[in-house]
Amino acid sequence: MDGPGRPLSRCEFGLEVLASAGETVATRQPHAAYYLALAEQADPHLQGSEQTSWLVRLEQEHENLRAAISFLLEQARLEAGTHEGQQDELALRLCMALYRFWLNRGYMREGLAFLEQALATHEGVAAPLRARALFGAADLAFGLDDMQRAETRGSESLELFRQQGDKVGMADALLLLGGSAWARGQYAVARPQTEQAAGLFQEVGENWKRSRCLTLLARIDTAQGHYDQAQGPLEQSLALYQALGDKLRVGWVLYLQARLLFLSGRDVAQARSLAEQSLALYRETDSTWPRAYTLVLLGQLALQQGEQARAHELFEEGLASYKEVGDRGGTADALMGLARVTTLQGDLAVARALYQESLGHGSETDYKEGIAPALEGLAAAEAKQGELALAAEACNTK
Repeated sequence: MDGPGRPLSRCEFGLEVLASAGETVATRQPHAAYYLALAEQADPHLQGSEQTSWLVRLEQEHENLRAAISFLLEQARLEAGTHEGQQDELALRLCMALYRFWLNRGYMREGLAFLEQALATHEGVAAPLRARALFGAADLAFGLDDMQRAETRGSESLELFRQQGDKVGMADALLLLGGSAWARGQYAVARPQTEQAAGLFQEVGENWKRSRCLTLLARIDTAQGHYDQAQGPLEQSLALYQALGDKLRVGWVLYLQARLLFLSGRDVAQARSLAEQSLALYRETDSTWPRAYTLVLLGQLALQQGEQARAHELFEEGLASYKEVGDRGGTADALMGLARVTTLQGDLAVARALYQESLGHGSETDYKEGIAPALEGLAAAEAKQGELALAAEACNTK
């Protein structure tokens, strides 16, 4: 036991037996090598038609993968200062092979913690691997709404990629920095960075990654209210992802199309249909993090149709998913949805508390899109509470 009432996993039990027999290092080194090979075999399949089966395989081996990374990091710390550098390179390779798995399954906090530990012991690591690891850390930080870390690590990776003349790496970093600028509302910065990334991806024939640029450009247009302009890039990216059989990215674009229709107020029925298709794909692939976005959007659509109970249920489910993966910006959005439901139901004290909690999460991030609506909602709830208080006071004076 490592805590009251919790039995050891099979992996933990096996390691404990090895340690008691004095065979830990001799046995764990080939164990780590095996799981590094497995992760590197899986990595290229995590953005295509075989992604679901490989994600399931990695999930089944999650404890062994954690043990392998922990061992390599432990050995890298022991190597520090010896100029050998083999274990820290292996640790970084394993982290980078798993970083898409961490993103897709919502293990971003875990992945970032492992990557930052691996980056701290990098004496013998080649520059190309370090550049990719810096980018991976930036991407995971972006998923956690830690824009300062995302921009710091992203800029570091961009510099290294430029030194190596790595156009794909440069484009990756530029796309990430464009996404960070978008999240901060700096659209004049985000657009040229994203367009530059798209040009580089097109130059080297990276169509899957270029499609990510198209979705970000559509999000920039959506945020600026250019709804007609946002439609084309989303249609292009959807067609490409469907051709590649990438269910996760298809689900994401369907969500973005549904959100575009919702925000523009054009076709609520079509928005709901697209969002439900997105949710079905995320449930099929068991993807916790992106599923939460679709759940909250469906909650907003249900609320718009007067389905308060259904909206409350969807916001609650989305909130649980956001909290599970540590997405503070998403948590703020889900709380704001719950606050709107409780306002309509007349529970103004609870609504006020939910708006305040939403603002608390929003203020901890650099993702500012939800702060103004939360402030407006809080002000409305407080105003209504004030009206009720005045009404009660008037009744008491009669």
